[in-house]
Amino acid sequence: MEEPFPPAESHAGGLSVTPPQGTPAHAPRIQLPYELIVRVLRAGFESRFDPIDESQVSLLGTVSQLGKSWNAAAERFLYNSVVLQHRDQILRFSRARSSRFPVKKLRILPNRKDPGLAMFRELASHALTTGHVINVDLTGYGLGKEGAEILAQALTLNTTMRHLSVSNNNLMDPGGVAIVTALKTNRGLTDLNLSSNFIRGAGTTAALADVLLVNDVLEVVNMDYNSASYEGISKLASALATNQTLTTLSLQSNALSSDSIAALADSLKENTTLRNLDISYNGVQVKVGYHIRDALNVNHSLVFLGLNSSGLDDIGASALAQGLLRNDSLRELEVYQCPLSDEGRTSLIECKRAGLVIWGL
Repeated sequence: MEEPFPPAESHAGGLSVTPPQGTPAHAPRIQLPYELIVRVLRAGFESRFDPIDESQVSLLGTVSQLGKSWNAAAERFLYNSVVLQHRDQILRFSRARSSRFPVKKLRILPNRKDPGLAMFRELASHALTTGHVINVDLTGYGLGKEGAEILAQALTLNTTMRHLSVSNNNLMDPGGVAIVTALKTNRGLTDLNLSSNFIRGAGTTAALADVLLVNDVLEVVNMDYNSASYEGISKLASALATNQTLTTLSLQSNALSSDSIAALADSLKENTTLRNLDISYNGVQVKVGYHIRDALNVNHSLVFLGLNSSGLDDIGASALAQGLLRNDSLRELEVYQCPLSDEGRTSLIECKRAGLVIWGL
């Protein structure tokens, strides 16, 4: 009978296994990444969730030896990354999911055969409600308003999810409101991506403002490529003035008005926790330099500011430079595709201090 391998030792980068008894002393230990080991060992079961790459087939013979030393040290890494698309995958995963160990990342691929969202309902009622899933990526799944409401219900019960992406799901304002409102109850999610969802008007941003007044765990919000109105942005800005948790807010390509930019800039005078703000690609904002100057005169917590294609011209750059001279926290400023001449660029270059990088000059 073949000698079994001794128990595997757990390491940060993988599992290290001593060769069987009788192997020459100089023989190297086997050390491979957890994810590769798991995919090979559980091929008959795991392949239904996340197929083994063909380039790994040549390793099967060697790594299969690890099967003889399977132990709890590797079990907790079994579902390090899971990708689902087909009906049988989603149903098996939803019903067989063990709550003992977390799924680090769950990616649900778009499926045209789920028009009634039956599979997503199954997933939401099990894995997304009581399962230990940390990072959920639903980009492009096609949730719409109905799927958003299903997901929102799951979020009110979920306690383990930390990152959620529902980018490109045609949520529109009702769907965005449903998901965001769930965060009044949810106290686990720290990162929310709502980009590219045809969100227009004030509903979602106003709902986010309400959430920021009571939620003390949400740290990152991405609402790029939507169309937030001034009414919603003004409420969001008011909430930012007192919120002490959010560190990153991205509002690229939201057709923000000059008044919206001014409101956000004013919030920076009171906010002390926001580190990253991106308001790039929001059209020509003649006074953007003045708004940001006034904010930087007071704010000493912002580290990154995106002003790409913001309409920042030479006069605005001169005003912005004044704020940069008085600010000691900003580390990165992006001004790509701004209508700056040599004069405007010089204004920004001359105000650069140690530790500040200005991109796009």
